[in-house]
Amino acid sequence: MISQEMTYISSDHSSLGEFIISDSNYRGAVIDDYGKTRLALDTSIKPPGLSWNAAQDIPDFPFDALRDEYLQSVRTETPLEFAKARVEEYLNQNLPGKAYQDLLATSAIIPEVLKIVPASLQFKTTAITGEYTELPADLRHQVKSTATGSANSELFTITLDAMRLSNQRVALFYEPETVEDQQIIDSFGGLDNTPSYLVRLRPVLKVNGERLVVAQDGLPMGAEYTLAMDVITPNGAERISNTHIVGNLAVIGVVSQSSTKDTKIDEADDAESILFKEAHSYIQRWNRAEDELASLLKLAVSRPIPTIVTVGGLIDVTWLMDMPHGFEWKGVFMDAALRGIEAVTRTGDSAREKTFMRLSALQGSILENRVFEDDLKVDTVSTAKLLQIAATGGAALFSIDKANVDAVLPTLGADENIKTDIANAVNQGLVVTIPPAEVSYRDWTGTGYVKEKPETGKRCIAAGQCQQVNGR
Repeated sequence: MISQEMTYISSDHSSLGEFIISDSNYRGAVIDDYGKTRLALDTSIKPPGLSWNAAQDIPDFPFDALRDEYLQSVRTETPLEFAKARVEEYLNQNLPGKAYQDLLATSAIIPEVLKIVPASLQFKTTAITGEYTELPADLRHQVKSTATGSANSELFTITLDAMRLSNQRVALFYEPETVEDQQIIDSFGGLDNTPSYLVRLRPVLKVNGERLVVAQDGLPMGAEYTLAMDVITPNGAERISNTHIVGNLAVIGVVSQSSTKDTKIDEADDAESILFKEAHSYIQRWNRAEDELASLLKLAVSRPIPTIVTVGGLIDVTWLMDMPHGFEWKGVFMDAALRGIEAVTRTGDSAREKTFMRLSALQGSILENRVFEDDLKVDTVSTAKLLQIAATGGAALFSIDKANVDAVLPTLGADENIKTDIANAVNQGLVVTIPPAEVSYRDWTGTGYVKEKPETGKRCIAAGQCQQVNGR
């Protein structure tokens, strides 16, 4: 006996608007108002489902082991390239004649050519919950940026729609606090030649070169301040915070869904343009890798919130008597501060969702060094590369959870603030992977670690400095 239960689903749906059309005067000569009607405009008039290709699957392939194998040594391939090579080896041994491309699941919308103007929508309207000339603020994604100095004193705050920031050039600049500061800078022939202890600067948030907000107070050049960005959505908010140095240019890449920018660097590009292109190159490469990985694992993915990536200079500030005294450029950093993605299996194998999350996070970390290495031709380090370096040197990575945190944490060769962060993560149910001591690579010394939620594979990859280009 087959038992079925019918469920009625009610959901909110937004249509684009409506237009007036005459549906009675078939000769096309509009001479009266008779027969005119209003028709709603809708973008979803299409058959249900998608058209999928007949992609091969390899359920016995150990995708879940790729992450740990990849971290065993420093590699020239990205995690996706490494996975592709391992899959091709498997196919050659077990499925001769099959190629990697045969495994990639692709889909297309089923076309619907009506050749008529539908007289109604394809669903029944039970209620109209609102009519607007523009989308209300509480239904839009917004980004609230708040800069604070010492003792949490507010420097500026501004809230903008995410659509206004997405794919736009968002940058942190600085301008003299007073006329006297400007005169001092001029007397030294520019800010780069001015001793940091002589001037105070105001942080400025610019979008496409336009000054949107200026700090109400200045800070000494070389001082630190915090920029918190709250991504506000109808379902809640996500906050990220970064510490910035006054006088140090930083570009913030904000992308909803896909980056549309040209990322090729040419000789005419200034520092801001290069940083902007590197931020978008990073997002584009990560998106493409995730899409291919999802296709390989037979998953559907969505990116419900904007991606935020910060790229800027790495500055060594010398302090004397509680005042910034020296200001030296050391390299470039990249921080993928916010990245939201959800994966859903199409085959019923939910374990692949976790595998995807782990490989995606690894890909994002490796790209933090690969983008600079490929585009700027400089040797760099990222958290994932740091873990590879530690493993190559024979260091056994610690896996810290609630069961061993009290025993392992005191033995770590890391700063107290890092130990505190690890302890907080473990108390929240996360598992932390970290080398037992700091790792050195060329001019860089520091540590990096991974915080992972075991149930889902969602991860946060952190480091003392997430990315650095060695000064030369």
